Amino acid sequence: MKVHIESVEDIGTLVRLTRKTQGLRQDDLGAMAGCSHKYVVDVEKGKPTIQTGLLLVLLEELGIEVTVDLPGDAADVLKQQLLSQDTAIPNHRREKWLSQIER
Repeated sequence: MKVHIESVEDIGTLVRLTRKTQGLRQDDLGAMAGCSHKYVVDVEKGKPTIQTGLLLVLLEELGIEVTVDLPGDAADVLKQQLLSQDTAIPNHRREKWLSQIER
């Protein structure tokens, strides 16, 4: 199910709901994601200063996929850079993103 996110609190609400649905305690989820119990609490409370990289790991552990919907002009520029072999985009991302654009 896709849900439009408008705030950090929205993410926290969905993390809490998903964690509880999976029968996980906050400390267990923290251990799975390599973070502290307090970090999980902060995410679920919608703390705006949480570490983004760690949040992505936590979301992955819960099976929550994150996607970005680029506006048309940015999407066009990205496609041009991917096709031109622009070195600003790492090769492992280039292949994955190109396959998503071609769908």
